[in-house]
Amino acid sequence: MSKHFDAIIVGQGIAGTLLHYELSKRGQDVLMIDKGHQGAASYVASGLINPITGRKYVKSWMFDELFPEAKSTYEEIGELLGEIIIKNHAIVRTLSSIKDENLWHSKSALPGYKKHFVAEVDDAEIKLQINGAVSFGEVTGGAKVNMKKLINLYRSLLAKQNNLLEEEFSYEDLKNQDALSWNYKSYYANKIIFCEGWQLKHNPYFAKLGQEAAKGEVLIVKLSESKITKSIKKKIFITPLKDELYWVGSTYEWEFDDAGPTPNKKQYLIDALDEMYNGKYEIVDHWAGVRPTTIDRRPLLGSHPDYKNMFVFNGLGTKGASLGPFWAKQMVDYLLDGTKISPDVDLARYS
Repeated sequence: MSKHFDAIIVGQGIAGTLLHYELSKRGQDVLMIDKGHQGAASYVASGLINPITGRKYVKSWMFDELFPEAKSTYEEIGELLGEIIIKNHAIVRTLSSIKDENLWHSKSALPGYKKHFVAEVDDAEIKLQINGAVSFGEVTGGAKVNMKKLINLYRSLLAKQNNLLEEEFSYEDLKNQDALSWNYKSYYANKIIFCEGWQLKHNPYFAKLGQEAAKGEVLIVKLSESKITKSIKKKIFITPLKDELYWVGSTYEWEFDDAGPTPNKKQYLIDALDEMYNGKYEIVDHWAGVRPTTIDRRPLLGSHPDYKNMFVFNGLGTKGASLGPFWAKQMVDYLLDGTKISPDVDLARYS
């Protein structure tokens, strides 16, 4: 039995989930096609939304525009799903030298930065457990999104609504009916949108979009003696989850043959944790995921040059939790209203 949809989305990572939500809000009936790749970056990501990043303590790109959109969107979805998806969350940076301290204090005085730097850090508990710091700096005004809960609960909602097809997408089964519709097996849609994460690099319709894949591995550890409630960043992050569990990571790997966890990266994380954390821990799990990113580290939005009803919403990379909500709304405005896409993210920049 065939069924017609307004759109088909391929891939239910954070990009596909947010896009489906925004289209549904606009009254669109959308089919999600997704196998459920447990190695997708969205399942493994910490979900941190961090206003100040990198070794130079730089304010994240477009943070003042992105964060309000992210906060309101995740709160809305949380109400829909009956769960809290986003919480305010502080990040503590270890300052390992006088040079780091000086840079930290100079950045804290810059316009637009000061509100994200805590003047006095309550670091008594942190000092007992974190090694190798001259002092600590705290970043406020960020948040943490429970990515795994979000995607799993939204997936259950899609299944309940009969809007989920759980299978590996087959490009051979996609047929262009005419200039206005697509046929995939027994399903028909006016539009098809690819949100495949790093797998987009294998998509025959979008071969040259400046795509890159960054594999990351993380540990889930139990710190029974720890009372740390904030994320701590040194060489790696230690981020609290629940029930004495912490997310530890992540690694970066640009060339890899295996998308799964590897012994050498596990050892790297163990060594980094031993250097950083002064206490006993138990390794509970070891995960790997592949982040979809681009050469210029900007998302990919837009339409195929030949098929005007075929689209991409992808490439959110390491900051998918913060980038996703803002750009999902922009993508829906483009799809439904014809609003022009920003040149910063328009996939036409790679044509």
